[in-house]
Amino acid sequence: KQQLDLTITKSGTGSVALSGSTPYSGTTCGALDASPCIFEFYPGDDITLTADVSNADDWTFVSLAGTSGTACVTGGTANVCTITDIDADTAVAATWKQLFELTVDRVGSGTITFSGATPISGTSCLTVVSTDCVATFKDGDTVTVTADVDDSDDWTFVSIAGTGCTVTGNACEIVVSADRTVTATWKQQLDLTITKSGTGSVALSGSTPYSGTTCGALDASPCVFEFYPGDDITLTADVSNADDWTFVSLAG
Repeated sequence: KQQLDLTITKSGTGSVALSGSTPYSGTTCGALDASPCIFEFYPGDDITLTADVSNADDWTFVSLAGTSGTACVTGGTANVCTITDIDADTAVAATWKQLFELTVDRVGSGTITFSGATPISGTSCLTVVSTDCVATFKDGDTVTVTADVDDSDDWTFVSIAGTGCTVTGNACEIVVSADRTVTATWKQQLDLTITKSGTGSVALSGSTPYSGTTCGALDASPCVFEFYPGDDITLTADVSNADDWTFVSLAG
């Protein structure tokens, strides 16, 4: 009988098992076997190919499809295809992609969300989370990590950064190609309240407050300014005796 070649070309690391008609030699194209694997069948043989989907060694299955010769038909399971009544040399391609972890570390108090590619694991990161989060993605996946900027609970967004991060505002976009860490940082807002008795102004200098730099003579009392922990502030009260008001005291 004529021998027909079934050639399995692998991209990435994984194995393909053969069942059905018995090939002339071998029944598995193993994860460690060099690509391509070549098996010989007789015309009329039926072969089922099953690609590994165990995510072993941090590689995940992507696709299994015929590329030439007798069609390899995929049914309801993407990692299984069947060649019925092989009548020519046939080629099949099997693809796996490497898995990498994307870790988000939070400094301060705030929430993060993931969008873009669906993770292989760590799907809880797709919802709004207020803890550090680790998700696993395929090589080449595009993922966007977005930090909350609503300043809730007196914490304000400061920065988001990481290796391979393209930052736009409070969002970091990464094309996954290795294990990556993204750091999102928030700082607590502390109130500095200036209560005035009489008419006069107080100027602020040093660290820049979250809003405003002067408690003016005409501003309602109290004036409230927001700073970050560790900021240094100098307050200077007006002593010009303007509008017949004279400075008396400034104290915490």
